[in-house]
Amino acid sequence: MKVILLLLVVSFSSSAQINEIELPYHRKISSKKRLKLRKTQSIIKFTFPNIKKDTFTILYSIDGVASSSHLKKNGIITLKTNPGTHKFQFYYTKQFTEVFINISVIERHEDLWGIEFKESSKKPYQVQPLKPIIYLYPEKEKEILVNVRPVGEFILTYPEIKGGWRVTAQPNGELEVDGEKYSYLFWESSQYQEPEIAENLKGFIVEGKNIVPFLKDKLSHAGLNSKEQADFITFWAPRILSLDKIFIQFQFNEECDRYASLEILPKPDNLYRLFMSWRKVDEDLVVEEQKIQVANRVGFTVIEWGGAEFKPFLSGRLTKLTHK
Repeated sequence: MKVILLLLVVSFSSSAQINEIELPYHRKISSKKRLKLRKTQSIIKFTFPNIKKDTFTILYSIDGVASSSHLKKNGIITLKTNPGTHKFQFYYTKQFTEVFINISVIERHEDLWGIEFKESSKKPYQVQPLKPIIYLYPEKEKEILVNVRPVGEFILTYPEIKGGWRVTAQPNGELEVDGEKYSYLFWESSQYQEPEIAENLKGFIVEGKNIVPFLKDKLSHAGLNSKEQADFITFWAPRILSLDKIFIQFQFNEECDRYASLEILPKPDNLYRLFMSWRKVDEDLVVEEQKIQVANRVGFTVIEWGGAEFKPFLSGRLTKLTHK
C-alpha cells in the first residue's frame, strides 16, 4: 500500500535523532473566558500558518499521549483539556522538524495559538510505495465511501478515486464502482521519507530465495485469506527473489498513517492495514524478531496491504513516540 502520512492518523513514527527545540514561531493569538465550561475544563486551539489547509493531518501528543487530527478548511485543531501546564508535541511531515512547546492552560478559557513548522535540515529522499490495495467485506451488500489521503501525491488510482470511491460492496469482496466490477481498490503515491536508523530494529532478515515461504507464513499468521496472500506474494516476490539478503519490517494499522490516512463510511467493524517496508542489508545487521499482528475479520471488515523498497539505514539512535 503506498505510503501515507499523518492523519491521522494515530500513531506517529518520528524522525531520527529528534531533539526538543524551541518553535521558530509560536504565540498566543487570543484568549477568551468561557463561563459555560466547568472549572476542570479548558479549550485550546492551534492554527498552522504555513500548512496547506484541508490536505494533511497533524500528528500531536499531549503529555506523551499521541493522537492526530485532519486539518479542516479553517486550518484549526480544537482540543479539550484540563487546566494546568501541558507539554504539546506536533508533527507534520518529515520535511519539517518535530516541535515541542509547554503551555499553561487556564481554567474555563478558550485559547488560540499559532504554530509554524520549520523545515528540517535533514534531507528526505523520495520513495514510491508500490501497490497498496483495499478489500471490502461487508456482511451484506452495502454502499461504502472510501477515501485515501497520502502523504505525497497520487501516481495512480484504479478505479479513478475522484475525491473518494463510492463503492457497492458484496460479502464475497466483489466491488462495483460506476457500474464496473473490481476485486479491490488500488492506489499508488510518490512520497518523501526520512531515512531510518539501524538501531533497536524489530523485523526479519530474509534471503531472497526464501521470500515466498516467508511471506506465506507471515501473511497466514496475520489472517489474510488465500486470495489476499496470492495477490501480495505474486506482486512482491519477483522483486525480491534475486536479492541476497533483505531486512523486512511490517507496519500495522495506525502505523500505516505515516504513509496515508484511510477514511471509510460507514465505519467498518474491523480495519486491518499491513504495510511491508524492505531494503537490502549487510550481513552484520542484527534485528529483534517482530511480532505479527493478527486481523480480526468479524463483522464488516476492511483489509489493506501495500509496501515499498527503502534505502539503507543510517547509523545512530531512532527515537519513537508511543501511541497510547
